[in-house]
Amino acid sequence: MTPDEAAVAARFADRWLRAEQELRVLRADLDKAAGQVQGLSGLGRSFQDLAATVAELASRIPPPEAPARGYTPAPAPKWHLLTADEMGAAVARLRAWVNGIYRPRYGHLARGLGECWEQHLFALVTLDWLSELWLVLYQRDTRPAGFVQLQAEYGTRVLPVAADLLRTETTGCGHQAIPAGNGVRHA
Repeated sequence: MTPDEAAVAARFADRWLRAEQELRVLRADLDKAAGQVQGLSGLGRSFQDLAATVAELASRIPPPEAPARGYTPAPAPKWHLLTADEMGAAVARLRAWVNGIYRPRYGHLARGLGECWEQHLFALVTLDWLSELWLVLYQRDTRPAGFVQLQAEYGTRVLPVAADLLRTETTGCGHQAIPAGNGVRHA
């Protein structure tokens, strides 16, 4: 063999050895990956078992009750922007609540409301939110436990303070009650 042929053969043998070493490393990596895949397939079975268990437990839980329907508050009147007709309609709605709910149900608190309340913008604004809050609390199909506390809060804290403010505003104001439906004359 010539020196050139010997050099080529040596280079070839060297490359062959490196290729064999790389193949051994790749084979080891492949064996390792195969072991990981086998472990993952076992994990997949564990997840399937877990999913089945969760589904079985979920089937034991009764479905939630439909949410209780309640009153949705009406948009607040923009008292400063109402036309005469809109003002008349807003006052009529409050008059119906005052005469149908407030006066018949709230005794001495309601008696403090002066007959001229329709002439006081403060009274209209206060009765608006007071009536809407009452509707939210009492116009429900059900009464969750938390609502009993809210109703107690309304009756013992909110309503007495609002009634006192309304009494102060609408008594001794110096004007007489006007016929119903004539709107606000005094702020």
